[in-house]
Amino acid sequence: MVKMAKRVMKQLETINKFLKDESGQTTTEYILILAVIVTIFMQFRKKLLAIINKLFGQLDTATNEAVKDFGD
Repeated sequence: MVKMAKRVMKQLETINKFLKDESGQTTTEYILILAVIVTIFMQFRKKLLAIINKLFGQLDTATNEAVKDFGD
């Protein structure tokens, strides 16, 4: 009976330590943040792609003009 009580107490201590351990929570939080970012991107991908394409188009134009001015 005493051995069984000691074993139960040890198991309860192990469970208590496991519940207090927070090292795995940061990984879970990063995964959740990534999932939210991916979901937002998927919802607004057409608008985001249009904005990105516009920015790269402006960058291309500005670069071409700078190279053209530098060559003159």
